[in-house]
Amino acid sequence: MKKSIILAAAMAISCTMFAQKDSLNAVINVENDYAPVVTKATKKGFTPQTEQNTGNTPLELEFSQKANPFKGFTSERDVTELLPGQKKSLPGYARLGYGTGNNVDGKISYQYDITKRDNIKAMASIEGFSSEIDGPVQKWDSRMFNSWVSADYKHRFDYLILGASGNFENNVFNYQGENIPDKQNNQKFNAEVNGVSQLTGPFAYKFSVGFARNHYKYSDGIKNSRWQNRMYVKGLISHEIDDRDLSNINLGMDISNYTYGGPATLKNFISADFNPYTDIYFKHAKLHIGANVSLLSNNGSRFAIAPDLSIESAVTKTLTLYANITGGRTAGTFEAMEQVSPYWINILPKPAYTIADIIAGARIAHESLSVDMYAGYAYTKDDFLNYAVDVIEVFDDRFEVISAMGQENTARIYVGANAAYDYEGWLKLSANSRYTHWKCDEKYLLATKPEFELGLNAESRFLDDFYITLAYNFATYGNDAPSKNKNELNLRTSYRFMDRIGAFIEGNNLLNREYVKYAGYYEQGINILLGLSATF
Repeated sequence: MKKSIILAAAMAISCTMFAQKDSLNAVINVENDYAPVVTKATKKGFTPQTEQNTGNTPLELEFSQKANPFKGFTSERDVTELLPGQKKSLPGYARLGYGTGNNVDGKISYQYDITKRDNIKAMASIEGFSSEIDGPVQKWDSRMFNSWVSADYKHRFDYLILGASGNFENNVFNYQGENIPDKQNNQKFNAEVNGVSQLTGPFAYKFSVGFARNHYKYSDGIKNSRWQNRMYVKGLISHEIDDRDLSNINLGMDISNYTYGGPATLKNFISADFNPYTDIYFKHAKLHIGANVSLLSNNGSRFAIAPDLSIESAVTKTLTLYANITGGRTAGTFEAMEQVSPYWINILPKPAYTIADIIAGARIAHESLSVDMYAGYAYTKDDFLNYAVDVIEVFDDRFEVISAMGQENTARIYVGANAAYDYEGWLKLSANSRYTHWKCDEKYLLATKPEFELGLNAESRFLDDFYITLAYNFATYGNDAPSKNKNELNLRTSYRFMDRIGAFIEGNNLLNREYVKYAGYYEQGINILLGLSATF
């Protein structure tokens, strides 16, 4: 056993060239936010999840951050939505809502078992708004709509599940200003073939091979278009070890070829990310040993290494201590910029590189109560930052508002706590708080980085078919930033009045407070949305 452990550790150290445990992500996530994961409260059970909590795996509490149990639908591409009180999922789901700020929320999905071995899923969605909101210069007619269609086919062979999927997404929005074309449009397309092994032996694998295109029309407020094409191969190979302690040896990879066109500052490049890791189990502890690496052929540092280490130990049946060190690199792709701000303009050629994100904490789970407390430190080189807005006066009182992007080294010390309580499925409460002390040579670049965050959530099931969800979110920005404090209250009620038909009312930003969501771009004010949902 000792030889096996030494061998596994030596392998991880000697291969310190590999990237991010979730090797199927195209972009390495170098942020560690400890807000509860947003999930659909109506879909899943009411018992809080208390699995391992590390920097890469936040405490997963089944609560809706924005008082909307359906908010995860778009990102999860889920097709098993349930109505309030519904006991069994049906193959089809649909909903449609309309709000006071010309808000639209529509979803439809269906999954069908063609044979015992063949399954197909199809989904479509549209959501967004078009209304007048505040701006740094004057009120303006803001528009932001996101729509997509997606299909996924799977065939189960004896030893392999082989599938093909494709999706098309269209973002229609507008920049703020009077001197730029008002026809911004971002189209995304992705098609891939993927597979997951169903082997009975110690070896397992999964893979995907695909092509993705991201095309911006009227980018930079001009009539030119810019686009990014990506061809990729992603996979994970795992070998289970027949040993009581040493559990597995794994290797993940993501190799992508990026090409660009239009007024882009990025050159074509190839990225290769790898992640070897192993898990070692002791009587009351688990040790994860791995390493992250990213290789780039252009646009910044060619080689980067980061650790992927974690340990958790069960002190008692209710108390678990954990610690981990992670890191990774994110290239300055279109997707990386969109995560910072959808109104980005310039492409940042340097990759962001988190050298280390170190965290330690304690988790308590006792019956219906779970509590997680943690503290950490992270250092990121060339962090992607969305700073204070630039208002450019052109002529004749015409202007442009640019949600500016910049890069600078950042360091942060943070402490936080999450708690959740469930009372027999009829009432569940959660709270999460976090304080972050940011350090950056240019403090104005921290305009959208929150200093203190607080989230309070409550969901009650008064009747089997009637839910009420209330959420409050607060944040301050103390980094010499002009951003106003976030002070948001959201409410949602949903009711199933027939066997397969329900209704919902959703109120967002009920306090009607103005605050900056992205540099120069404020959050929409109070809006009330009414809708119907159905399963079939």
